[in-house]
Amino acid sequence: MLSSTAVVCLLLGTRFVSAWGNLGHQTVGFVAQEFLAPNALAFVQKTLGSTYNFSLGPAATWADEVRSETAFKWSAPFHFVDAEDSAPTSCSVDQQRDCADQQCILSAIANYTTRVVSESLASEQIQEALKFVAQTIIDHFLGDVGQPLHVEATEEGGNDIDAICNGDKTNLHASWDTGMVETNIDSSHGGTSESYAADLVKEIKVTPSLSTSFPQITTS
Repeated sequence: MLSSTAVVCLLLGTRFVSAWGNLGHQTVGFVAQEFLAPNALAFVQKTLGSTYNFSLGPAATWADEVRSETAFKWSAPFHFVDAEDSAPTSCSVDQQRDCADQQCILSAIANYTTRVVSESLASEQIQEALKFVAQTIIDHFLGDVGQPLHVEATEEGGNDIDAICNGDKTNLHASWDTGMVETNIDSSHGGTSESYAADLVKEIKVTPSLSTSFPQITTS
């Protein structure tokens, strides 16, 4: 690896798995579902069906599960953007600089959210775009884009920075994606993404500065 940093997750005894690991993405999905307007909720539940227990939570890992499959390899670059900034002194994302080829998470979010309101697409194409938005954009990519190391090129998004989390040798990206999330969930939120999401939703709803930032997600 190119450089070394020790990142210590202070709370011990947490299991560590490689993979915004599953728990992180599922938490984002469960939280998002709580802020869907009734028509959007009905669409999501119909789209996801019993396979995902009619919920964005269990479905949130789908985009990671299929990205290595031949049929979905095209989606791999859409989980991140390599911001060529001057971290850590200056951090920024510039779409023209960092996503000129439109092969990044920013273009994916913009493309599919535009498609769902396009008047030039057939209804079948719009429905497919809506399904993709529900299962991938809302449920996964918005989680990825909120992880700082998914929007940074330095040291391969932290993958080339050595780290120690709960005694395990890993890298900074994996620690942020999984190790620290699981430590927090196991120690303070009952060990499940669903219970962590419930705690976050309660906090959002009683905190004015947060609740105004979570308008209901609707469909037309």
